[in-house]
Amino acid sequence: MKFRFWVFTVFLLSFLLFSCSENEITKIDLSSGWQYSTVNPDRDDCSFKLLPDAALNNLKTLIPEKSGTIYLKKDFIIPLELQKEDISIYLGHIASSDKTYINHYLIGNTTSGESHFFSFFNVPRYYEIPEELLVPGVNTIIIEIQVNRYGYLRGNCFISYFSEAKRAYTSDRFFSELLYFALSVILFFISLFLIIKISRFYNKSEVAVFCIILILTAVNLSYFFINDIPYISLEKINYEIYSLIFHYCLPTAIFIIFSFYIYSFIKKNHDYKLQILFSVFVIPFFIILDLFFHYGLKYNFVPVLSYYSFPVCLICIFFVLISKKIRELKPLKTAEDLKFSRIIPKIIDTENFQAAYFFKSARGVKELMYDIFLEENKLKGIAVFETLKNSSDSTNLIMLAKQIAGKTFNDCKKLSLPKVMEKILRKIAEENISDNQISGSLLRFSDSKVEYVNSFHTTAYYRVSKTGIAVPVRLPEDKNKGSGIGFTMLPGDAVILYSRTFENSQNPENEPFSAQRIQQAFKQSGSGTSLSRLEYILNMFQNYTNNVPNNHDLVLLIVQKK
Repeated sequence: MKFRFWVFTVFLLSFLLFSCSENEITKIDLSSGWQYSTVNPDRDDCSFKLLPDAALNNLKTLIPEKSGTIYLKKDFIIPLELQKEDISIYLGHIASSDKTYINHYLIGNTTSGESHFFSFFNVPRYYEIPEELLVPGVNTIIIEIQVNRYGYLRGNCFISYFSEAKRAYTSDRFFSELLYFALSVILFFISLFLIIKISRFYNKSEVAVFCIILILTAVNLSYFFINDIPYISLEKINYEIYSLIFHYCLPTAIFIIFSFYIYSFIKKNHDYKLQILFSVFVIPFFIILDLFFHYGLKYNFVPVLSYYSFPVCLICIFFVLISKKIRELKPLKTAEDLKFSRIIPKIIDTENFQAAYFFKSARGVKELMYDIFLEENKLKGIAVFETLKNSSDSTNLIMLAKQIAGKTFNDCKKLSLPKVMEKILRKIAEENISDNQISGSLLRFSDSKVEYVNSFHTTAYYRVSKTGIAVPVRLPEDKNKGSGIGFTMLPGDAVILYSRTFENSQNPENEPFSAQRIQQAFKQSGSGTSLSRLEYILNMFQNYTNNVPNNHDLVLLIVQKK
């Protein structure tokens, strides 16, 4: 952190020193002292009036019809240092089109025509001044400006050496157009990347909305560089329609969508909430920095940084999203990095199914139990039960549940699985002397047929080998009523069961691992064995929780059809 602070400080000081050195270059200042007229200077009745400097930002107020032609005039004397030198004029930004004269000779123009949609106001003006046009003593510059909706002359205009005027023009062109183009390209490729990788995020709808914001912003930025794109004819597009879309409708739509996007993270308490909100503060930071340069240090030549704040804000949000996702998905170096306990993932390979499981027993009170039922080298069932409260009587209740669940499951093979679950819970309730209660899930296997029942427990997920999707096993009724469902598993298909403490385990920011991440990890676990899937999910869990102490029992089981 300290290193970054000193790097930023050195960079800022270097920038300020570089900026101060520019004041030593001889320039003829054209940012003030202008005169204006609405009558062509070639006419006898033309007379020029003094133009207040503040009026340079709103020339249309000087024209009775609010649109038309205005002429700006300024006299200047070539200083000794610039005589016999190649000099040029830099005029900053003019709205909308202009013709520039030195001593009544045209030296350059940027025009668009009244019917064209783009007024070229974003293009900085730079013209070379032929030496033969200059005279000893007083010279005159006249700028003929076509005012249509907008009218202004902005920027630190000056006449100076060719290289200096060219540098100012190049810098202005970069920050006015090329930087917007670069930001637009970055936003477009970020959106393309997210669209390709969107399946790796469990909050797909929010990421999809973010992609829409990126694309709309990239399109809106094209307003600043679209006139420089080759082979695009803009002459038939009406400027009024273009301005309505790009100046009002599109920015308003982006603002509304972005506001709802940020609000959704606050309302739903997403894992990225604080980081996203922190990224949004990029906008006021840029605005304050902009005010500091332009009004505090009077460095008007510095680009208007606040124009870039929103795209930079979106890029920061992207890095927040992707950095957390990379942290969750990064592989562990060795198996020893799984610092859950000394117990490592185990596998049971039967004739019909392959079951991989992981159990971490916390010290002290026992909160959950799991059981795997086998018969003649065939997997017959899996049970997971856990207490609803972590209290002193949890251990006795769990031991009772393990004894009753195993005996009832084996003795009631002819009963439907919901009836088996009902019988288990009733027997536990009869012998339970505490106010604690039990939740649980049961799976029963018969060749490729599977029965599943759930009572107040976590959602099981089913992964289809052919498509790679992972979907929740939805029960026909409320799972809290102990309802069940039957389905068929094809070779390669898998089912996952896990404890409530597994999905509720938190990272250093106190954010839960969540069932959605378990579903995503299950989906992304590849085409390997049940053990490889289990290890993949444990890796993600380890990366996410980052060794945050967990004093609860954990269990994770994956069953895959052979």
